[in-house]
Amino acid sequence: MTFRAPGRARRAAPLAAILAALGLLATPARAVLAGSTSAPVRGPVAATNAQLLQAAVQAVANQLVSEAPLTPGTRIGLRAESDQPLDGDVAEALLQALNARRVDCVMLAAIPAAPDAAGQLAAQAAAPPTGPGGGASPAPATAGALGAFAQLQAERAAQAAHADSLKGKTDPAPKSSGASSSVLATGVGGDMTVISYRVAEARVDYVRQFRGGLFGAQRIERRGSARIALRMSSPGSDAVRWSASADTSVGDVVLKSEIGALEDRTRPETRPVAPSSGISKVVEPVLVVLLIAGLVSLFYQNRP
Repeated sequence: MTFRAPGRARRAAPLAAILAALGLLATPARAVLAGSTSAPVRGPVAATNAQLLQAAVQAVANQLVSEAPLTPGTRIGLRAESDQPLDGDVAEALLQALNARRVDCVMLAAIPAAPDAAGQLAAQAAAPPTGPGGGASPAPATAGALGAFAQLQAERAAQAAHADSLKGKTDPAPKSSGASSSVLATGVGGDMTVISYRVAEARVDYVRQFRGGLFGAQRIERRGSARIALRMSSPGSDAVRWSASADTSVGDVVLKSEIGALEDRTRPETRPVAPSSGISKVVEPVLVVLLIAGLVSLFYQNRP
């Protein structure tokens, strides 16, 4: 004897099978019931973009300092090769890595940029003419010779300033009774090894945007990248006796709705452009749902 379900039950069976196949009968219903009685349970707060970038910088600093030929108890000078907004974060990461190796550090001023000789000559040319004869300009040949001589003197002055900064030939600061000396030094001692660093790359990128599950929330994969180069100079000389560079990247996945709270408005490197989601990312889930629904419907319709 064969028992057949009523027609209404048979017609409802494909719909129930489709919902069960898509997994829509368990989680949403429980979430709605739980939300009506208690507050939603939130997970741990994601790290900000600045913290993600700092983690990448710290990893690179630890790797470079571990490779540096330094012995515990050494006293070195740390300085930046240029003036960039990220120099402070990199300096802090290098200080932590060097202190972990029991290396004493003295923060030095950044290497001064060479004066622009062309800009000085342009300013001199734009200055109002002076001298006898109503400020008449000298002969063209004399003006060209003076310009070449001024450019040569500017280049020599820049080289001399750079050499003096490395050798510690700086103007002595005025002495003040009872005042302690500043940690930020302007020169390099003759017996101190100098490590200069250069930030080649440090930024946060949004790699891709995707949906968590068939009907889940939009998520963004982000990645913090950093690349730093170090140079070690011998005491009292600008000769480089060791150099190295390293790079790394760290990443995670966060909700798209949290991106605005994770970015820092004052730091452009932490505010990348989010990738746009194409139409195919929306059409593909719909096609999968229709395909599964069609197969399940055909399966139940062809049954005797």
